[in-house]
Amino acid sequence: MIVFKIGFGSGGLGKTKGTSLAPDKIIDSARKFSATEEGKYFNIDEKTVEMDNNDIAGSLKKIQDSIENLPFVALGGDHTITNAVLKKIAHPGLGIVIFDAHPDLMQRFDVPTHENYLRHLIEENVLNAGQIVLVGLRSIDAEEKKFLDEKKINYFTMQEIAQEGVQNVCDSVMESMNIFEQLYVSVDIDAVDPAYAPGTGNPEAGGMSSRDLLYMLKRLIIMKNFSGGDIVEVNPELDVNEMTVKLGARILVEMCRK
Repeated sequence: MIVFKIGFGSGGLGKTKGTSLAPDKIIDSARKFSATEEGKYFNIDEKTVEMDNNDIAGSLKKIQDSIENLPFVALGGDHTITNAVLKKIAHPGLGIVIFDAHPDLMQRFDVPTHENYLRHLIEENVLNAGQIVLVGLRSIDAEEKKFLDEKKINYFTMQEIAQEGVQNVCDSVMESMNIFEQLYVSVDIDAVDPAYAPGTGNPEAGGMSSRDLLYMLKRLIIMKNFSGGDIVEVNPELDVNEMTVKLGARILVEMCRK
């Protein structure tokens, strides 16, 4: 699998400062695995997309110009990179599952950020709401809730996951994605509870366990239409004993399985 290393961190400031270090750290950790958990071979063919964290618009354009058609994994960096990636690859037959503690639908600015990249994509008609499922939400701003409801975006909060069970929620997500020609999975590491993934800029208590995330991810990956995804918001500068980097590496290995 081609893995694009995209070390972009929203100008290198604020909550995502440090995410630019994640691609190299995650790949170094992934190369220590001999195989997936099931003993399957994986292949990482890495390509670097050089970023200028002081030039947001220019960096996002460079991502669009540099990445290729699916299948691939984009390794961030913060969640802003998903905006540029999807602008390059989006089409009506692409379904998107996003694991995230936050819906990233805050008010738009001139350029997208990790807090509103998804709103930009929807309001610019790159994606329609019916292509998207959000999983793991537990911190939703009033403005974001209004947008979710108005656009009728499909989402599962952590409370719903706890009540309905991971397996049942995963069944529902897979059913909704089965209609698409291709499936893209975006993993914001803060979907996972900070007890398992402390190395992220905006941690939220009450998240998924790493095991539950891997369970859902593995089921999505074996779908015939799975075509790639991204891993974002891992911040090695905030990590503890490389717990988050190692989880990011495990996710990467599973996405690159054969």
